[in-house]
Amino acid sequence: MSRIPGYLKSTILTRYLIKSFIVPFLIGEIFFSFVILLFNLRQLIQAALEKGIEAGMLMKLSLFSMGWTLGMTIPMSALLAIILTIGALNTDQEIIVMRAGGIAYFRIFRPYLVFGFIMAGILLWYQMDVVPYCMRMVGVMGDRIANYNPTALIEAGQFTALDEQKSGARHIYVDSITTDNIEKTTILKGIQIRKVENKGGTNKLTELVFAERGEKILKNIENRENNSGGEQVRALRLYNGFIYIPDSGSKGFEKIDFKDDGYMDINMRENFSRLESAKAEISIFEMTVTQLLDKMDALEDTVANKDAIIHIKTEFYKRTALPFAALILILCGFPLGIINKRSGKGAGFGQAIILIFVYFSFYLSADAIGVHTSLGPVLSAWIGNIVVFVFGISLYIIRTTDILWKIKIPSFKFFKGASGKT
Repeated sequence: MSRIPGYLKSTILTRYLIKSFIVPFLIGEIFFSFVILLFNLRQLIQAALEKGIEAGMLMKLSLFSMGWTLGMTIPMSALLAIILTIGALNTDQEIIVMRAGGIAYFRIFRPYLVFGFIMAGILLWYQMDVVPYCMRMVGVMGDRIANYNPTALIEAGQFTALDEQKSGARHIYVDSITTDNIEKTTILKGIQIRKVENKGGTNKLTELVFAERGEKILKNIENRENNSGGEQVRALRLYNGFIYIPDSGSKGFEKIDFKDDGYMDINMRENFSRLESAKAEISIFEMTVTQLLDKMDALEDTVANKDAIIHIKTEFYKRTALPFAALILILCGFPLGIINKRSGKGAGFGQAIILIFVYFSFYLSADAIGVHTSLGPVLSAWIGNIVVFVFGISLYIIRTTDILWKIKIPSFKFFKGASGKT
C-alpha cells in the first residue's frame, strides 16, 4: 500500500485549516460591518429616509462606508474567526489528533500566519489609497443628503436648519404643520425664519422673517441666457407676513411687508459644491498619502502648528499600523482558541471582544496620546500594536511549548489551563 507524500499531506491539512476558518471569518465580517455601519450612519440613513432620497444614493452611501470600515473589520473578523476555529478543532479533539500525529503547533498556525501577512500587505495598500477616497465620498454623500430637500425635515415646535454654509445659516420655526389632501400640499402656520451670517468673524442676525402661513412648492427658475424654463427647485412660499432687515445707518431694522395678495418665496437650492469643487477643504482622514506628506511639509516650519503637525503625522503612521492588526490579532487568537477547550464559543467571542476593545482603544486614542505625551507620532500610532503583540507572543509561547510555565509564572486567571500538553 502506497503512502501519501508529505507535501500532499501538508496541502490537505492547509486546505482543511483554511476551509474551517473562512466561514466564521465571513460571518464576523458581516457582523462587525453591520454594527459599525449602523453606529456611524444611523443619522444619515434616518435623514435620507425622511427626505425620500432614492435607493441608489443610499446604496452608494453604504458601499463607500463599507469601503472605509473594511480596514477595521477585517482584523476584528480574523481574530474572532481564529478563536472560534481553533476552539472548535480543540473541542472536537482534532488538535490532539494532529499533535499525536507529530504535527507541531506552529504547523497548525502557519496557514493563519500566512493569511495574516497577506492581509497586512493588502490592507497597507488599501489604507493608503482606497480608504481616503471612500472617506471623501462618504463626506460627499453626507453633504448631498444634508442639502437634499431640507424642507422635508421641518417639524412643528422646533427650529430646523434650512441651509448651513460657512458664510451663515437659516433656521425655521413653525407652530403647526397640516396637509391639504385635496391640493396635495403641506401647509405651515406660525412661521419664523432667522438668517445668521458670519461677518468679520462674528455671527450676526441679518434677516428675520415672520409669516402667518406658508406652503412647500416646486417652482421653475427661468434661465435668462436662453429664455428656457431652467431648473426646478424646492421652495417655501410664505403669505401674510413681513421681513426685518438690519439698517446699518440707524442701527435699527427696516420692515418690509408682504400682505394681502403678496407672498415671499425662499428657494432651497441643493448645494453640492463639495463634490464639484476639487479645491474644497478636506479633512486629514480624506487625504491621500501624497496630500498628507505635502501638508506636513507645509506646516513643518510653523511653530504655531505643532499640534497640527503631530495630528497629521499620527494619522499617517496609523495608516501603517492598522494593516498589521490582522496579523497581530491572529497571533493572539491562536493560543486563546487552544485554551478554550471546554469554554465553548461564548467564551471565545467574549475574549475576542475584549481584545478588540483594548486594541482599538489604543488606536483611536493615538491622536490624544501623541499630543499630550512625549511618545511621538510613531509610538502613539503603534502603541496598540506593540501592547497586543507582546501579549500575543507571550501567550503563544506559554501555550505552545511544553515548559511548565505555571512553575515559573504566578497563577493568573487568563492563562488558566495554559501549561502542559493538550
